[in-house]
Amino acid sequence: MIRRNPNVTLSRACVLIVDDQEWLRQLLEGELKDVGLEVLLAENGEVAWKILLTQVISVVVTDKDMPQLDGLALIERIRGAGSDVPIVLFTGDESDATRETALALGATHVVKRDGGVEVVVDAVIEFALALSSTS
Repeated sequence: MIRRNPNVTLSRACVLIVDDQEWLRQLLEGELKDVGLEVLLAENGEVAWKILLTQVISVVVTDKDMPQLDGLALIERIRGAGSDVPIVLFTGDESDATRETALALGATHVVKRDGGVEVVVDAVIEFALALSSTS
C-alpha cells in the first residue's frame, strides 16, 4: 500500500522526483529544498516504486521516458495501487496524445519541459499547500 500523509504542511511535504537524468533531478531537488520541501530522488520508475512502498510521499514528479519503468507505467502502477498522491508528469514530449494518455492514467498535472523548472516547482507547491489546507 502506498502511503500519503494527509496532515502534511509545506515544511513537512515530501516530494519524490523520478528522472533518469541526474542533472535534472539535482536541479529540481535544489529548487524544491529551497522552498522548504523534503525531496527524495529516483533514477527510474522501478526505484521510485520501491520508495513509494516504504516512504510517505506528498507529491510525485516524474519524467515520461526512462529505462526499466517509464513515467506512464509508473503513473498506472501508482493509481492501480489505489493511491491518490498528486503526480506531475514533467516531459519533453510535446504531443497532445502523451498529455491525454498521462491524464487518463491518473496524472494530476502535465508540464512540458520547455515551460521550465519553475512551472514544476509552482505545481508541487500548489499541491503541497492544497494537501495541508485539507488536513
